[in-house]
Amino acid sequence: MSETAGKVSKSELPLSESVFNTREERKGEEPVTVEHPFPDATDPSEDAKCYVSNIQLPETIYSLCCVMPIAYTWDEFMSNPIHLWMMFYAYFFAFVNILCQGAFVAHILMLVDLENGHCGKADPLLLYVAVAVYTVFLGNEIVECIEMTQWLFLFETVPKHEKLQLSHYEDDEFPEYTSGITSFTRMFIFVTVILPKFLIGIALLTFGLQLILVTDSNADVTYNCTALIFIVEVDEAIYQFFIPSGLRNTLEGLPPMQTNDYPSLHKVKHLSLVFWPLISFGATLIIVFGFGNLLCSTDPAGQIMDVVEELIEAVKEDL
Repeated sequence: MSETAGKVSKSELPLSESVFNTREERKGEEPVTVEHPFPDATDPSEDAKCYVSNIQLPETIYSLCCVMPIAYTWDEFMSNPIHLWMMFYAYFFAFVNILCQGAFVAHILMLVDLENGHCGKADPLLLYVAVAVYTVFLGNEIVECIEMTQWLFLFETVPKHEKLQLSHYEDDEFPEYTSGITSFTRMFIFVTVILPKFLIGIALLTFGLQLILVTDSNADVTYNCTALIFIVEVDEAIYQFFIPSGLRNTLEGLPPMQTNDYPSLHKVKHLSLVFWPLISFGATLIIVFGFGNLLCSTDPAGQIMDVVEELIEAVKEDL
């Protein structure tokens, strides 16, 4: 057998061996560039700003409803029926989602009312873990509402409806939003899109925690928690199934709203690198051990009102 016949070309080697041989061959070779993806967080240079998150719309049916009213001019909506049809079915399926989640909330409330005055006898450790996990899922929903509100209210207020516009500038990582939004359109989107999402999230958090806390068996704790998380994810399933992929890709391709254009917000975003883990973890503990114990009482609504009345009385005394 000849020497050439015994050789195996690099293309015929398994991928792992090919990569290994390539690295062996490059030992001692000078790299073209070297970068460190985790810069000094206290460095005021441009590189450290990678820790400051821009405001990106979440990929949900609600975000699509935020964008569609400003995606086109009124003339384009009226002259091209497909534009109007796109906005119609976006809001229609968002409304369907609200109805579905609202029906689930009503059913959860009915189940909780049947167990009024009863605290579950399941393993307390499992109950606390289930409440904590469920709180994290609902916390993400609340954070999405905050991000969507920031995105909506950072647009410049203009007297006349404008089509959504992105402008590209030299040496800018992302294009910038250079169109505005009228006060009426902003409030319409907030009231019909963001506020319902927020209220459903609060209702699912409150009544879902009560449902978990009245559970008597360990198996039912797992079943109830899984079912509740399923309800939370209904909007994502509706978005993925009913909205055409082309429209979803367009929404996902929208650039984030850059916070460096708003110094105060930019500073808050930078501080969140330090304080957000403490705030989120502290809020979870308060809900698990404080709010959870309050809901698992004979009359949770009465106790909540008592706390509110005590706060009002304390404020009156201070005044």
